[in-house]
Amino acid sequence: KTTENSETIKFKTIQFIMGTKYLNRDQVEQVCYIMCDKLGIEKSEDNFAHVKEACKIYFGLQASIS
Repeated sequence: KTTENSETIKFKTIQFIMGTKYLNRDQVEQVCYIMCDKLGIEKSEDNFAHVKEACKIYFGLQASIS
């Protein structure tokens, strides 16, 4: 499996969810699994944390510019 650093995981996650207006908690969990599969990385709490952080960053940016 490929090792990805946290910044790459966050960047790729933001690219994946770009244009999304809203994700509920279950959808964020699904994005965690999808991103691990897409990136070929382990489905671990650390990697899930990076994906969740990317979601927070993305939606935080959307809120700050609207």
